[in-house]
Amino acid sequence: MSTPHITLVRRHGSSARLEYGVECRDFNPEGRWEVVGSVVLVPELQMYQFQPTAIWRKKRVLPPHLYGLDQRERVAEIRGEYRGYGSGAWGEAVHQCANALMRDRVYPDRLAYRWTSSGRAPRTKPPDLTRRARHGGRHPPRTTLTRGPLSAL
Repeated sequence: MSTPHITLVRRHGSSARLEYGVECRDFNPEGRWEVVGSVVLVPELQMYQFQPTAIWRKKRVLPPHLYGLDQRERVAEIRGEYRGYGSGAWGEAVHQCANALMRDRVYPDRLAYRWTSSGRAPRTKPPDLTRRARHGGRHPPRTTLTRGPLSAL
């Protein structure tokens, strides 16, 4: 499998909720960028929700929320609810981009996913080393994922 090509394009939002369109050029033979979903970020709660388009569902791509689970839970979900689904590289790219935006608290108009050999998440700015200090020397809290509607929040 080749590297996933994912770009998040800001649609609208406020400091409380931001919506990004998810574009990909890997789902059509022409290599044309097309919208394959949307992601709504709720930075204060460190949550996001992904809504796939028909092409994402047709290609049976694993959803981004799986990459926020530990490996045992992820494997159980894939063997159960997502049996027969294909690659998850695109879902992982969306997950990493959403987390990078909320982690760095920078919300550009566009964020392109860049695969690195280390497998690290994309960075929107240099790391803020003081965040770890604010959490007693521990890493800051992890992002919480949601599969239900964010309207209930």
